[in-house]
Amino acid sequence: MSTLTKVLIILVTAGVLFLCGTVVTYVANAENYKETAQNTQNQLNSEISRAANAQKQLEEKIVEFDNKTAGFQSQITALQSQLSAAQGDLKDAQRQVADFQDKMKAYANASETSSQTAQKQTQLFEAKQAELKELEVRSLKLQKELNETTAALMEKMAVVDQLNAEKRGLEEQKVTLRNKLDTFLIPTERIASESLAVTKPIEKAAPVPPIGQQINLQGKIIAVDTNNNLASISLGLADGVKEGMRFHIVRGNQFVADMVVTECDANESVGKLELVQQMPQAGDRASTNL
Repeated sequence: MSTLTKVLIILVTAGVLFLCGTVVTYVANAENYKETAQNTQNQLNSEISRAANAQKQLEEKIVEFDNKTAGFQSQITALQSQLSAAQGDLKDAQRQVADFQDKMKAYANASETSSQTAQKQTQLFEAKQAELKELEVRSLKLQKELNETTAALMEKMAVVDQLNAEKRGLEEQKVTLRNKLDTFLIPTERIASESLAVTKPIEKAAPVPPIGQQINLQGKIIAVDTNNNLASISLGLADGVKEGMRFHIVRGNQFVADMVVTECDANESVGKLELVQQMPQAGDRASTNL
């Protein structure tokens, strides 16, 4: 066998061995590639399944989110309606508060004005009360002086009456003596002086009745102020009442008190209570004459 043949055989053998190795390597690699592809396919299927589940969960979450969004939107709408109503109520409340504040200011101003008026009236009342006390003191003094003057006048009038009685007695004695003298002188034809008639008795001066007794006024008690010892009657200037008049207050046939008029208007009079036996009551009869 020639060398060329040997070389060719060697080359063919080497080529066959190389092909065999290549085939073995290919087969081995093919098995690995198949297994890798199978694993990859399995992983892909798994990922696809996971992606489908995720997509499904996403869709469910989207539906749930849409439902919650719709619920929240309804709640937001309801809250907006409540907010609008609350804002309207707030405006009404603010308007009412403003009106109430205005009324409170008006009440405060009216109260201040009323307080000032009441203070002025109190001052006027205190001034009138002081004047009334002065008038009462003066009235008591004048009453005392009047009583003293009346007593002195009555004493003087009693003395005058006594003197007049003595004068009348003397005049009568004088007339008696002159008549006797004329009786003795007639036989001698001498005429005595003209006889004098008995002096006419001087009438006793009657005291002027107090104010109010000159007219008979009848009224009723309409109010009593026990703290200030005052009373008011249902008679006034239109009925002829004047300050200083004294009214006698009776209940049935029982004397209650006297009232001396201090103030009077057209249809009502107020006076100070005196000689109080018991406190008068509304409806008691008041008259100038008992």
